[in-house]
Amino acid sequence: MAAKEVVSSCTLTGRYAAELVKNANEFFKYSVYCSKDGRRVSAKSLLGILSLGVMEGERITFYFYSEEDSKKLDRVLNFN
Repeated sequence: MAAKEVVSSCTLTGRYAAELVKNANEFFKYSVYCSKDGRRVSAKSLLGILSLGVMEGERITFYFYSEEDSKKLDRVLNFN
């Protein structure tokens, strides 16, 4: 399983969390996980993402099944 750590550019509440989940479901065929402070949740779950309480500037790690999936992360995190 591949992992990639990123620094959150925004607080993942409401709109941004929903956008992350929507993009994760659209771009990833298989499971993708997000973790913060040792707690791992599905990046395809709105309640899971909200339960992490990710604030701006915090480090979060995404876990993928392949390196190819890790290249899609930039598109998933594009909230424009």
